[in-house]
Amino acid sequence: MKSCGSLASPVTAPRRLPLRPSRRRHSATSKRPASQPAPAFGYLEAPAGGVIVNPGNSILKDLSATRQGFIPAFDRSACVDCGLCDLACPDFCLVWGEEEAADGRLFIRLRGIDYQYCKGCLKCIDVCPTTALTLLREEEGYAEAHSVPLFPFLHEERSPLAARRNGTKGEA
Repeated sequence: MKSCGSLASPVTAPRRLPLRPSRRRHSATSKRPASQPAPAFGYLEAPAGGVIVNPGNSILKDLSATRQGFIPAFDRSACVDCGLCDLACPDFCLVWGEEEAADGRLFIRLRGIDYQYCKGCLKCIDVCPTTALTLLREEEGYAEAHSVPLFPFLHEERSPLAARRNGTKGEA
C-alpha cells in the first residue's frame, strides 16, 4: 500500500502588517509632510444630533428626462375644475390659481401643467371625467411653450434659487 504524502507546497501564513503607520515621504519640492483637510465641524461647532443641516428638495429638479414620449395636453375650455387630476398626480405638477368671477367671488381654477415636474405617468388622463386632459405624443418644444410655472419665483432673474439653477451667484 502506498502512503498518502503531504502536500507538494507548504501553506504559509499571511504576512502581518506593522501596527504603527508608515511615515509619509516628503515630496521633492515640499519640505513639509502632507496634511489632511480640517473637518467641517469640530466638537464645538457641530450641529445637534439628528438635525439635517441642508435639507434636500425637488424644486430645482427636472423630471422631464423620465418621460416615455407622451405627455398630458391640457385644454382649458373643456376643464370643469373638479380636481381629480390633482389627486391622481404623484408629482403635483398641476398649477392651480385663484381667480375672481364676474360677481366678485373668488374661486380656484386649474391654470395648467408645469412640464418640468411632469414625469409622464398619464394618471391624470385616466381620471379626467372630461376631455380636458388628453394623450399627446411629446414633440420638441411643446412642453416649454405650454408649461405654466408651478413656482414663479424660480423664474425671476434676481431670485437666489434661479441663480442656483443657472449656476451663477444671485443677488439677495
